[in-house]
Amino acid sequence: MAETAQGVVWDLGDLYPGLDDPRIDQHLQELATRCAAFGQFRGFFSRSDFSPLALRDVLVEYEAICELMSRLGAYAGLVTAADTACDAGRRLEDRIRQQLVERENELTFFDLEWLAVDDARARALAADPVLQNYAHYLTSARRYRPHTKSEPEELLLNQKSLTARAAWTNLFDEFVSSLRYEFDYGGERQTLSQPQLLALSYHPERDRRRAAQQCLFDELSKHELVLSTVLNTVAQDHAINDQVRQHTGPMNSRHLANEVAPAVVDRMLDVAEANYPIAHRYYRLKARLLGLPKLATFDQYAPVASDMPPCGFPEGRDTVLQAFERFDPRMREVAQKFFDLRWIDRSEEHTSELQSH
Repeated sequence: MAETAQGVVWDLGDLYPGLDDPRIDQHLQELATRCAAFGQFRGFFSRSDFSPLALRDVLVEYEAICELMSRLGAYAGLVTAADTACDAGRRLEDRIRQQLVERENELTFFDLEWLAVDDARARALAADPVLQNYAHYLTSARRYRPHTKSEPEELLLNQKSLTARAAWTNLFDEFVSSLRYEFDYGGERQTLSQPQLLALSYHPERDRRRAAQQCLFDELSKHELVLSTVLNTVAQDHAINDQVRQHTGPMNSRHLANEVAPAVVDRMLDVAEANYPIAHRYYRLKARLLGLPKLATFDQYAPVASDMPPCGFPEGRDTVLQAFERFDPRMREVAQKFFDLRWIDRSEEHTSELQSH
């Protein structure tokens, strides 16, 4: 493999070989058919004679449907993440997102009916050996019980998602990726993308770093109205959802999604804040090494040494894989697939989009 990562781009062929792959429409139609057929299980949990084995059969079909939905959603999202300027990709993502919301609405009844099952019965089912592969799903799904609304309300919330946070986030990604920065330094004028401009944060010349940061702020400030509107709208949408679902705080929904107790996060934050002096010492030391009385924000990533040995792509890859292996050999096996199957995209022009996915 080459020393650089030039040419290392995503190969999404394991999902679909291209936007015009006929299997995309075939899978969308298959989803519509299977979700409609899944409606036969409405009222399943209210039947007194259902067995763990029967529930497993239902869950196998439910899982297959969800996996197909994830495949379609992931492909559309990755295509637009790699190239937000691709009109065909955006149209496909919009079409798939809309259809997936419709399919999710057809499945919503199943989750709600599971949440309505008596706690003792639910615990017994989750602990049954026949349902071992689905124990985590059955248990973790019930953590949303206090925050779930009636079926008509849930359907409305699902439908609203098309024009709520996701839509505004997509607008932000597309807008920011379209920006170009006129960087004028040392008598040379360049038109740069945001990733290219941000790369100058690591340049050894302090004046160049300062100029790059000022160029970034100058351009972003021109679009303050759009950027602040997106941020405020996303925050307001989050607040409304929290109110509707009766969450106790703005982080509660994230804690539920992460399956972590609020007390654990609070403790982590307390420990991090108590150890701020470690970061302070690091930045004071870096300032001394750079010969500066105090670091500016554009100095955070400045290189301290000029004779550092180069690190090629293979060395970087091996470092990552070794770190995963020390944590768990299975994590290395998974990470190795990303390199072997080309599930990595290092193109500079894609960096800002990929950071949000």
